[in-house]
Amino acid sequence: MLDGHHLQAACRWCPSTHYQHHNIMLTKDLVVFDTETTGLNIDKHELIQIAAIRLDCNTLAEKDRFSTYIKPAAWENQDPEAASVHKISYDTLKDAPSIETALLDFETKFPPDEVLLSAYNLPFDFGITFSEDFKNRRKCRCGPAAR
Repeated sequence: MLDGHHLQAACRWCPSTHYQHHNIMLTKDLVVFDTETTGLNIDKHELIQIAAIRLDCNTLAEKDRFSTYIKPAAWENQDPEAASVHKISYDTLKDAPSIETALLDFETKFPPDEVLLSAYNLPFDFGITFSEDFKNRRKCRCGPAAR
């Protein structure tokens, strides 16, 4: 339930057997992102898509969106199980931007000082995104080290 820019959210991680409600006050717009990858090993696999929506901090109405495919450096490392989930072919990715360009575009679209980042699968999505950032020797202003 939304009241001004206070959000009452059901928390599925609460220790009780019923949902607890927490008041969450958003001070910045919320960006929720999701990734597709060539597999689940962040040391071996790569991002091949990142998509996000920006939600207004007062209303949670969608304000903006972003989506890009990313050309992988080592498509041969693709995990067949991951491919069966995302169904993204190399033909779709062959002319896509590099990981560096995609992360810069994401950061430009959603400046870290203006938004709060969240993710569909938070530990994995953040892990793979900022692992890619580190592997490419970039200093993404939206990564954990930037805080």
